[in-house]
Amino acid sequence: MDWARHTDIRDAEQHRQEILQKWKSGEEFTWRITMKPSDDPIGAIACRVRGHSVELGFVVARDHWG
Repeated sequence: MDWARHTDIRDAEQHRQEILQKWKSGEEFTWRITMKPSDDPIGAIACRVRGHSVELGFVVARDHWG
């Protein structure tokens, strides 16, 4: 990743608010990746709208690589 990890709950909440604002504007759509059957989050996938194209990206916790 090219961004710093969240160090406290305020950082995570601010990031969540930014994600919600981007979703509402149609600029970017982000979903959580979860594990069954617990639905514990292990990562995220995002789709950034750029005119007539999109960029896709994802992050997955290292423990779940492979």
